Amino acid sequence: MGLGHSPRIVTDGLVLALDAGNTKSYSGSGTAWTDTVGGNNGTLTNGPYHTKGPFFSSGSVYFDDTSKYLDISSSSDFAYGTGDFTWECWVYIIQGGYALDHGSNGGTIVLSHTSVSLYYNTTVGTGSVLYTTGFGTIPTETWTHIAAVRSGGTTYLYTNGVLSSSASDSHNYGSQAVRIGQYGGGGSNYFGGYISDLRIVKGTAVYTSAFTPPTGPLTAVTNTKLLTCQGNTITDASSSAHSISVTGGAEANLGFPKSAFVFDGTDDYIDLGDTFDDIIAGADKKFTIESWVNPDSVSGNKTIVSKYGDSNFSENTRQFQLRIDGDEVKTYVWFGQSGDRRDYATSSANLTAGSWHHIVLVYDGSIDAAGRFTFYVNGQNEAATETYSSGSWGDIQDTTSRFAIGAVVGANVANSPLSPFDGKISNTKIYSRLLTAAEVTQNYNATKGRYA
Repeated sequence: MGLGHSPRIVTDGLVLALDAGNTKSYSGSGTAWTDTVGGNNGTLTNGPYHTKGPFFSSGSVYFDDTSKYLDISSSSDFAYGTGDFTWECWVYIIQGGYALDHGSNGGTIVLSHTSVSLYYNTTVGTGSVLYTTGFGTIPTETWTHIAAVRSGGTTYLYTNGVLSSSASDSHNYGSQAVRIGQYGGGGSNYFGGYISDLRIVKGTAVYTSAFTPPTGPLTAVTNTKLLTCQGNTITDASSSAHSISVTGGAEANLGFPKSAFVFDGTDDYIDLGDTFDDIIAGADKKFTIESWVNPDSVSGNKTIVSKYGDSNFSENTRQFQLRIDGDEVKTYVWFGQSGDRRDYATSSANLTAGSWHHIVLVYDGSIDAAGRFTFYVNGQNEAATETYSSGSWGDIQDTTSRFAIGAVVGANVANSPLSPFDGKISNTKIYSRLLTAAEVTQNYNATKGRYA
């Protein structure tokens, strides 16, 4: 069985698959995060929000900062003369480079990302620079709408619909070629990141004042001469239907592979109710939990997943928690019964705030036996330090416990979740068996291109 963007993931024993980047798992609206294999759907509670890309189900093209770019041959469609024009797109910057080089025959429009800033250059003739003006600082790994618009002899630059700068521009632009993702003159200057909904309009100033960036796919409005980086194919959706040459294996993606849910570290969580009693239940049960996480900070403790009853540890209440904990940012598992038994396992891996980490916990079902907890971080087996406390061991199962992602949620803490996560979580899976080291590596390799 294939799942969304991860066609090579292990599916044997898979009982939960919640993927923020799969449109079958999250439709783009509402509060339901759909389990694509087991029907154990989650409910977004207290406002975790989805990183949709510029808009949900948007198409984009990924550029790798080293070899990928697109070419459109010189055409009268790109000869603006002294008239109006509009160039716009969404960018998701990972590394620097030229997002678009708009030829050099009579004029050049270049938007590049250098030191996490965008610049717009207009060049007429060899070495003649009309002006260079910055868009201001634009954060990496955030979708930003940018537009360059000439109207009545003035070129205006907009960032997320807000005017950044303007300058007089009366030059005569001749027929030009277009290169997307690299400087047309060759060399390096490759763009690293995603570009979505790139549109060039000749003869029309689409924006003449501050505007709200588009919330859906751009269309071929009157005078559109190029419309690309949409859907899951690299084509020109304008009436011109320009041929687009692909270099370096640039690929189009439908949806945004790096999508995740963002948790505020206060009260956000995803509630799956009283589920997985038959999986995460009993000392003899074997299971694997896997998730991609990106914590905002490296202090305090924050929950990845939990199965919890109530904070009083009443009789027959069994608890489970997989979390990041402490300034050293180590990974824990915690079990307890009736408040008299706390068993911990701590991985040796240290995590980094603001970075994606693939975390896998494998529990082999044994009791008071070394090696029953195995942790993998970013595909690597991490040594686990295990601590046993006194008291009896019982099933984790009870009829009031609740399974949650992003916080500890139980019968008496539903409105005040414990150990809330701050940051992003995506692609959470549960298996009703132990994954082998090779299978963990397989899952990591199948998804690391989206996050790592």
